[in-house]
Amino acid sequence: MILKPKIEENNNQLLINVDKNVHPYILADSVRLGQVLINLVGNSAKFTESGIISIFLTALSNGPEIETIRFVVSDTGIGIPKDKLAGIFESYAQAHTGSVASQYGTGLGLSIVKQLIEANGGAISIVSQEKVGTKIVFVLHFKKCGKQEIAKDDKKHYKASDYNLRGLRILLAEDNKMNQKVTKVILEKSGAIVQVAENGIEALQLLNANFFDLLLLDIRMPEMGGIECIQAIRQMTDPEKKDIPAIALTANAIKEERNKCLKSGMSDYLTKPFNASDLLDKVIAVSQKTMGIRAVTINKSAEPASLDTLKKIANGDLNFLKDTISIYCADMLEYYSKMKAFYNGNVLESVRGMAHKMKSSAGLIGANNLLMLLDKIEQSDGLPDIELSSLISLVGEQLDNTIACLQMKLNEELISKK
Repeated sequence: MILKPKIEENNNQLLINVDKNVHPYILADSVRLGQVLINLVGNSAKFTESGIISIFLTALSNGPEIETIRFVVSDTGIGIPKDKLAGIFESYAQAHTGSVASQYGTGLGLSIVKQLIEANGGAISIVSQEKVGTKIVFVLHFKKCGKQEIAKDDKKHYKASDYNLRGLRILLAEDNKMNQKVTKVILEKSGAIVQVAENGIEALQLLNANFFDLLLLDIRMPEMGGIECIQAIRQMTDPEKKDIPAIALTANAIKEERNKCLKSGMSDYLTKPFNASDLLDKVIAVSQKTMGIRAVTINKSAEPASLDTLKKIANGDLNFLKDTISIYCADMLEYYSKMKAFYNGNVLESVRGMAHKMKSSAGLIGANNLLMLLDKIEQSDGLPDIELSSLISLVGEQLDNTIACLQMKLNEELISKK
């Protein structure tokens, strides 16, 4: 269990009891339910010494399709003062002050626990007495299912191989150790290179000394939070750093918090707790959207191709013109197919070599947008893989435009000579 060291650190015991009437298979958001339980048990572990922490699950109602389950997390710890109890679920409330309070919570806070439970149609309450202990009760409703449905649901879980972040340089600013470790592992398993900062000040220092493709900034950190950090970044003079895409990590799902993130200069936001696919989908979406635009600027007003150079060489020979365009189309489609195969096989030197080979033909027919993309691929050594992938896709689009334009112009020439 992930909290076992924390529980044993204060010489506590953990008791878990599941009512025999609880259905063996239910469909649930295991990530968010797990985060709720980790948060509650983690709080109990911090404020209990040589005591008992308990988790009890009881079936309250047992319908044919829906089951209501009551969760009780209790401890024999120091309890919560009566004057603090009424506002314990308010944002960032602390039941205790001093050095112990600085360790309170595991990144969610009881206000967010309450939001998560109520967002899923549940309810939560708390009873506590100083020097006796605390009991938190929450109720949730679940859809019953069979073992086969659980197996199908498991198949939906992400595989690192489904996501390609190879070479993407990410700066993660997060003060919670557990969140640091989990987020870093998810990203690194998909190929990203991750550096971690404990707060916004450290993130600024790392950004000044290094180059990153993407920032993940927790909103609330000691010394400097994510909002203040991104505001400082957007004031930088270096455009490579000033315009870097940034995703806010926030435990608050309310609309006002989201708007605050976006207005501060964040590219997007991600609500905690999140699962692996939530994180990776967001990273890929933001990286492709911002880095793709930053990497290339397609001149949409320019013609995809021109026959001016070929017509001068042909000197009125239409057969030469037809044959040359036919060869161009066949060769470029073959080269592009090889480029994609080399990329999929991770033979990146051959990808760059194929781009070099295609450039001379693109220049001959005045395909300036295509030429610019091929030049970027040829010079792509060290480029993040996600950006290289975007460039290769753009080459395919421009190649289609170029071939269509050449064929149209050739038809115009043939008609004009009749």
